[in-house]
Amino acid sequence: MKDVGQEFKKLINKTLEKVGTCSNCGGPVYEWKNKRTDGKNRSKPVCMNCGSEEIALQEDRQTERIYNQSLKNRNMQFFKSGSVVPNKSLFDKTFDNFQVDSEEANKVVNMADQFVDEILADRNTHMIFSGKSGSGKSHIAMATLQEVMKRSEHSKKCLFINYRELLEMLKNSINEPEMQKVIRGSLMKDIKTTDLVVLDDLGVELGGSNANNSTAYNNDSLHAILEAREDKPLIVTTNLTSKEISSAYGERVMSRILNNARGYMMAFKDTPDKRIKGA
Repeated sequence: MKDVGQEFKKLINKTLEKVGTCSNCGGPVYEWKNKRTDGKNRSKPVCMNCGSEEIALQEDRQTERIYNQSLKNRNMQFFKSGSVVPNKSLFDKTFDNFQVDSEEANKVVNMADQFVDEILADRNTHMIFSGKSGSGKSHIAMATLQEVMKRSEHSKKCLFINYRELLEMLKNSINEPEMQKVIRGSLMKDIKTTDLVVLDDLGVELGGSNANNSTAYNNDSLHAILEAREDKPLIVTTNLTSKEISSAYGERVMSRILNNARGYMMAFKDTPDKRIKGA
């Protein structure tokens, strides 16, 4: 009488081939030697000890890693190439290197962290930072945006837009058809539709301390952006008070900024100039 175990082993060797080792139990993983008529495997590789579809799981994990890395690369490229920043070093600003040197700064970080939770929960929340230059408004805004991308595993598309720089680009493109196509077509569309936008340094473009010298062109450009972002996540940093914003741009602009911002407004009053400290 033939040994059943030996006969079964011969059958396995005849019809299956070993393609790996199961990380679940250490047993051999086999797949069919003969392929389907279309050349594909007849089934997923299987561990003969525990039945774990180990190779398939490894392939799925590898596919997921490749997809996630591709998504990260694509959205980081969108962020870096689409953002309008006066100084590329701003991209290095994070929560980790934000100086928490006062109670006010601590409150700012806590509020920003809560705002990240809001965005990850797909809420259309607005956050507003106001105060004098050098208080760290741009830093904390960029840090918040970076944290949203990080904690969403880069599934959220984000842009950081310095408003004065954007306004200059829009003005310079008026007599440049190709430049106008890029800025008014692609960039403005992205600003209006992407998951989260930071509108940085609103009011700086006015110059000096006179908040009443905004132009019709400025107001129209700003209104177009804020109208599109009214029910989408938005962060605004400004050196103006709410009264000065209303005076410079009108009540409609102020209303659109404040929309969905309840609990997420912070005026920097006690924070020292962080640029002096190299922040």
